[in-house]
Amino acid sequence: MEAVETQKAHKAGRLEVELGPRQGERFLLQPFDQVKVGSGPECNIPLEAQGLAAQQMQIVGQGDGFLFTTLADGVTVNGEPLPSGRLQDGDIITAGDVRLRFSTLEPQRSILDEACGLDLVDFADGLVRPQMRRRIEEDDLATSRDDHVQGLLKAVYDVGAMVSGESSQQRILDGIVEKALEVLQANRGFLILRNGENDQFEPAVIRTPGQKTEGLALSRTVLRECIEEGTSILLRDALTDLQAQPAHGSLFRHGIRSAICVPVESKKEILGALYVDNTADVGAFDEGDMHLLAALGRMAGLALERVRLIERQDRLFYGVIRALVSSLEAKDQYTRGHTERVTAYALIIAQEMGLSQAHLQELRLAGLLHDIGKIGVPEAILCKPGKLTPDELEIMRRHPDIGADIVQNIEGIGEIAKVVRHHQEKWDGSGYPAGLQGEAIPLLDRILAVADAYDAMTSSRAYRRNFSEEEVLAEFRRCAGHQFDPQVVEAFFRVYARGALVAPAKYMQLPV
Repeated sequence: MEAVETQKAHKAGRLEVELGPRQGERFLLQPFDQVKVGSGPECNIPLEAQGLAAQQMQIVGQGDGFLFTTLADGVTVNGEPLPSGRLQDGDIITAGDVRLRFSTLEPQRSILDEACGLDLVDFADGLVRPQMRRRIEEDDLATSRDDHVQGLLKAVYDVGAMVSGESSQQRILDGIVEKALEVLQANRGFLILRNGENDQFEPAVIRTPGQKTEGLALSRTVLRECIEEGTSILLRDALTDLQAQPAHGSLFRHGIRSAICVPVESKKEILGALYVDNTADVGAFDEGDMHLLAALGRMAGLALERVRLIERQDRLFYGVIRALVSSLEAKDQYTRGHTERVTAYALIIAQEMGLSQAHLQELRLAGLLHDIGKIGVPEAILCKPGKLTPDELEIMRRHPDIGADIVQNIEGIGEIAKVVRHHQEKWDGSGYPAGLQGEAIPLLDRILAVADAYDAMTSSRAYRRNFSEEEVLAEFRRCAGHQFDPQVVEAFFRVYARGALVAPAKYMQLPV
């Protein structure tokens, strides 16, 4: 216990119960908290232990540190009686059968301020007392009361079934919050997640009556402790605690009666928080509800981990394909970037036509691989600046079959081989290799044909200049119903007229 120089940065602190009731629990101390510790229910940290007075000690945050004051006899700090003083990192506080360890947390930027996009309010000087705050482990879920077990099992089953069949991160998160609101009969639900780009926590899901998104208020204290400490928190009656306090800056002003906040965590880290509250009923939630929400929070974390793992694997897979395609296109300076541009154009047209997510994913992969068969075409033919001879043209026309043969041997994407094989077919049957006609040509190939032609016409070649805008549009009008599917051409015209036919990076990211 030493005097320390006042610093401008606001420090948080932590009390960990090393011995006694609630052993292993940790309590977060905010920079300006006023916290009382003792056996009485009026204490912010109630510890029912032998030899502990109703109000044993008080800890007050001063921004740059914490001031400790003894309120009853029998308290020692580092083995010495001390009526008051500044707490230092690692101090051991003993009273009766309780031993506490104090530690400081390094000052850091707020994880829940402007970037959160919500109106965050604080507890008023510690006067709102959560009825329960603890870290819930998997074993704790087995101790839920019988009347909660059925609801817990059904909620977990429903969410598990939804997660197992869903690949969209946003739809998974939406479903989890909706299930929490349904089972807990809460008024509002929020899911806050860390944004990997700026490391700030932001709302991923907001569910309120009437889907109101303006002027929303959550408890900053609850969210911060939940995310920083991995603690589940149950607040049963905020308004009763605050009814004699000024309304400014408190939960009283926002009408929050009951709330639960649980961490959303994977096996490795805390990813955010799942928060529900009630603005109508006192004591709307109990310990069983907190257990249920904690189970959903854990499932949300595991689902996020699963989706992100799949996305990392997909990025690796597509990265390898891009590298292979780039090495092929590097042979000819006039076709560099051709494959990714064609894929992006095709995806834009396909979205205009209302294709499903599954078909968009197939199109994305087929677009990247459609010319892979050119790896079997001699470079002299690929890069020839003039017109190909009949023999050279015959060799060039083999590339769809070569590409399909390569792709169909890759486990898991064999169905893409059909698209690769027929991307040079024409609506009137004059294409190759099979001379398919009309709707016998796979729809994805009909879309790729338009996208491929657009990129070819708008790119310069060694033997000709690129087409003007008027020439491009005139060529598509002339060839619709002959070389191209008329419906695909109409979709092309619609996106072209809106100025949407560009090749932005977002069309080359996952998910489509």
